[in-house]
Amino acid sequence: MKCKRLLALLLLLCLLQAGCGAPAARETAAPGPEPADAAPTPEPTPTPTSEPAPTPEPDWPVGPAVTVDGHELASGSVLIDGLACAALDEYAAAAGFADARETGDGGFAFVWRGREVTLGEGDAALRYDGRTRPLDGPVARWHGRLWVPAESFSLALEIGFFDDGERQHLYCTPGAGAWALPEGYAVPVLMYHAVSDWAVGEPELSVRPADMEAQLQWLTDNGWDPIWFSDLEHVQDYDKPILLTFDDGYLNNYTELYPLLQRYGAKATFFVCPRFIEEEDTRFLHEAEIRELAASELVDIQSHSYSHYPDMSVLLEEHVLHQLADSQLYLTRMTGRQPFVFCYPCGNESSFVRELLVDYYRFGVKMGGDCYVTGADPTLVYRYYIKRFDGAARLEQLLGRIHG
Repeated sequence: MKCKRLLALLLLLCLLQAGCGAPAARETAAPGPEPADAAPTPEPTPTPTSEPAPTPEPDWPVGPAVTVDGHELASGSVLIDGLACAALDEYAAAAGFADARETGDGGFAFVWRGREVTLGEGDAALRYDGRTRPLDGPVARWHGRLWVPAESFSLALEIGFFDDGERQHLYCTPGAGAWALPEGYAVPVLMYHAVSDWAVGEPELSVRPADMEAQLQWLTDNGWDPIWFSDLEHVQDYDKPILLTFDDGYLNNYTELYPLLQRYGAKATFFVCPRFIEEEDTRFLHEAEIRELAASELVDIQSHSYSHYPDMSVLLEEHVLHQLADSQLYLTRMTGRQPFVFCYPCGNESSFVRELLVDYYRFGVKMGGDCYVTGADPTLVYRYYIKRFDGAARLEQLLGRIHG
C-alpha cells in the first residue's frame, strides 16, 4: 500500500513540473540599427544605337601600268568590271589639265585644249562643248579618289591610246590623238642630219656647229617659232611657225646640237631608228641620251623606221609593218610617248606604204620639196634639205618668200 502511494506521489510531482513550472526563457534577438532610407532604383542605362557598319571598299585587282605623256602614274590602274581604270587626279596632273579640281557635288572638272570638261561619280560619260562623250564604264570612287576607264577616257579627249599587252602597260599620248588640224597655214620644215665639225658619213650631211648656231640665231632674229608636230593643233597661235627636223639620231645631236637648242630655246624633232640604238653604234644616240632628250621640253622623238631600209616601197607588207609598227613599239617603251610621225628612209614610199602608215602614224615625212601647208596630205610632208655648206643666207632665200 505504501508503495502505491509513493508511486502516485512521484507521478503527481512529474505532472506539476511539466505544466506548472517556471516558463523557459525565450530567446529575443538583439535590436538592429534603424533601417536607412532605401536608395532610389537607378534608371536603366539605354543601349547605345550603333552606327551602321560602312560598306567595305571593293577589292579591285591590280591592272596594267599607265603612262600619260611620258609620266608613269604611281597608282597604275585597277580593274573595275574588267576595265583598266586610272586615278583621275594622277592622270590630270600628268596630262597637264588646267584648273583640275573636285567640285562640290562630288564631281571633277578641268580645262583641256581650251574646253571645260566635267564628269562625276557614277557617270558613264564626260561632258564638254555642250556634248556628252560616252565612257566604257562609270566613274568610280575608290579609297576616296575618282577612277576613270583609261582607254575610253583618253579617246573621248582625243588623246592617243597605246596598249602594250605584252608588257601590261598602257600609254596615253596627247600628241598621238585625233586632234583637229587647222588648215591653210604655211609651215616650212627643215631637214638636217648630223651637227659636227667632222663629217659623219656623207660630208654634206654634217652641218658645222658654228653654222647651226648662226642659223638658229637668224631664225630667232627674224621671228621664227620652232615648234613640234603636236603644236600644229594650235598653229594659229604662232606668227611664223617652223619645224626643225634631224634624221638618223646621231650622237652629236646630243653633244653638239642639244646645247644650242637649250641656248636658243628652240624645239626640234629627232627621227631615230631602233636598230642603230640596239647595235650601240658609237655614231648614234643610245638609250640614256634618248630618254634624257625625250624628257626635255625641247626634243620630240619620232620614228625613222626600224632599220632604215633605204626603199620601203619595194618591201612586202609584213616587212613594211615591221618598219612601222615595231619601231613605234620600241620607241614608245623607251620614251613613254607613242610616236605619231614617221620619216620615210631616204624619202622613199608608195601609195601602198602610205595606206599602211595611217594605221600607226598621223604624219609621213619626205625629203626635198616645197613648203608644207596644213590641210595637205599629212602622209606627204615635204621638207627643205639643209646641207653642210648652207648658211643663214640659204635660210633667208628659202624662207623669205613665205612670211616676208
